[in-house]
Amino acid sequence: MKAKLSPLIWLNFALLKSEFDFIQPATISKKKLDPSTFFEKYVIDVDFSNNISDDGTFQTFTKIEINNEDEPEAGYKILVEGTGIFQIKSEVELPEGHIKNLQNYSAVNLLINRLRTHILQMTSLSVFGAYDLPPIDITDLFKQKNEQNRVGKD
Repeated sequence: MKAKLSPLIWLNFALLKSEFDFIQPATISKKKLDPSTFFEKYVIDVDFSNNISDDGTFQTFTKIEINNEDEPEAGYKILVEGTGIFQIKSEVELPEGHIKNLQNYSAVNLLINRLRTHILQMTSLSVFGAYDLPPIDITDLFKQKNEQNRVGKD
């Protein structure tokens, strides 16, 4: 199958913050540790925002925190932030709903995946090996974001 290119154009990406700490497990067992037992306990927090400009471009910011709690689990503590600048091809006529979908879901998904790759590379040489950010329910993230915005306006 031939891939049809999206009308969404990715103009720029910038990694804004990248923090990684290894947290030593409290007890060292003589048996081999299984990193997945630590990884499955991690709280994953994702935040994002969009800023739409008058010139047809828009900027999407995304932050991912993994095990970035006051009392983190053993293993990895990660914080990454990135931003992308996007544009939708002006010569393509799209329904408003499709434009909003590209500005929100598609842009955030692209940034999450770019940051996912950075996390994988950043952790690949660490003690527990590469951390692969699990699949994220983007629809639920948007529901939470809409609720957060609604409560914030009250």
